[in-house]
Amino acid sequence: MLEEAPALEAHLAGLIDEIAQSGDLGHRSPTALLKDAEALIETGPLVRCSRFVSQRFRERGDDRYCDLEPYRLFPLVLGLIRIHLGVCFGLVALFACARRSEIIDMGLHALLTSDGRYHLTIHQAKRGEGNERPRFDKPVPRIVAMAISIMNNLRTQLLRVMPREDSLLDDRVMFFVGMQGIRPFSENHPRVVLQLISDYFDLRGPDGKRWVLEPHQLRRSFAMTFFHSEGEESSLPALAWLMGHHDVEETWRYVKESMTGKEISHAEACLAMAAVNSGDGSESAQKLKALLLEHFGSDDLAVLDHDDVLEYLEMLSEERKISVKPIQITTGDRSTFTILISHRGE
Repeated sequence: MLEEAPALEAHLAGLIDEIAQSGDLGHRSPTALLKDAEALIETGPLVRCSRFVSQRFRERGDDRYCDLEPYRLFPLVLGLIRIHLGVCFGLVALFACARRSEIIDMGLHALLTSDGRYHLTIHQAKRGEGNERPRFDKPVPRIVAMAISIMNNLRTQLLRVMPREDSLLDDRVMFFVGMQGIRPFSENHPRVVLQLISDYFDLRGPDGKRWVLEPHQLRRSFAMTFFHSEGEESSLPALAWLMGHHDVEETWRYVKESMTGKEISHAEACLAMAAVNSGDGSESAQKLKALLLEHFGSDDLAVLDHDDVLEYLEMLSEERKISVKPIQITTGDRSTFTILISHRGE
């Protein structure tokens, strides 16, 4: 989708140049002028997108239960921009692993570039000490930088003809367009643009029914992918930081909500194995180590087959003979990540 953005930027710039040369700006609304200036897009990368937008608003305009006029007058180019805003919001929210409100509040100069690497400055929604919103400079891939660049370019063109009616436009990355013009993203706009791109890409659930992407699913998708791909036993501290959680226990509860019983048992087994292999001197870890040595008839864990040990630990978790969870111990300014193993009956 991002590869279509240059064509959209050029198309929008052409329409706005035409409006500027017409001399009508100031006498009629910018959206009305955009509607008059538009032409059917029959070639190039925007064809599919423009047909989708035309069909969508024509169907709504033909709906006798809705107010017809706004849909008939809605400029095609604004529909194209909304689709691109949906894609850009989705990419930023996914790879920044941020809450909806954190993306909406993201500053205009949030993207930081250094030595070919990109970071996004996010102010956490949950307030910390002194009622302050902690700042995080989160690493993001180049595609996020591309998405932000696209939004900035589109905004620059739109502001040539649309007035700044809200000062927040000068401070925030995210914006929305409609019949009233350009304005900052509100809490409802992510759902509007994500619903639009869900229909554009014809997203379907396992049952084949229409599926609409929700803002929180982007953050959860990143969290679960990171948790499983980076190694369950070692990814939690980093994931907690990326998600803006105050401790790993909160992150552990979050990821467990999306796991099946079998997946939880596997994750607990990985955590337990990490504890006994790390030289954890806690009584519970030593007790589990002794249990493993006794079960496998060995006096050295290092000689045991990794998969056999993991399978046995999964069985202990499934049968609730052990319960495993990560905990964070804070002493002064220092936090230590460790694993708590509880044995049945304790």
